[in-house]
Amino acid sequence: MLFNADLMGLTLDLLNEDLASQFNLVGPSTSATHLPASLCPSPKQKKIIHHPWIDLIPVLSLREALLARADVLDEDELCSDFYGGCASQEVGLCVWGEAWDPRAYEVSETLIRKWGWMVNDCPDIIQSSNYWRKKRGEKPIRLKIR
Repeated sequence: MLFNADLMGLTLDLLNEDLASQFNLVGPSTSATHLPASLCPSPKQKKIIHHPWIDLIPVLSLREALLARADVLDEDELCSDFYGGCASQEVGLCVWGEAWDPRAYEVSETLIRKWGWMVNDCPDIIQSSNYWRKKRGEKPIRLKIR
């Protein structure tokens, strides 16, 4: 994720600050032309004020789901679970390739159990996770029927 942060001109020190995404700034539009398509901001990212750690995720459906729940999620807890590990110390998000490639991401079972809404709301992260799970001979994560 530090690679993606570097692409956006963000440092670890900045990410530790309580600041709004560069895509939320009022004034001249922040240029994202130098970013890979997977990291370009969606209209929702430009509209909803959020911390830039969400911008580092190249999986659009996951960013959109996080933004849709911005008012009800504990952002610090979720960020820690994604990047620092859940209660079991298991890493929440694993990257098995280029940091900007959405297909390189896998969510842990612990993260899915804790944040169950991801199963239905983020089909592309479930698909890429199942790809990596299959390579290891593990059972796939199943979508919940609503």
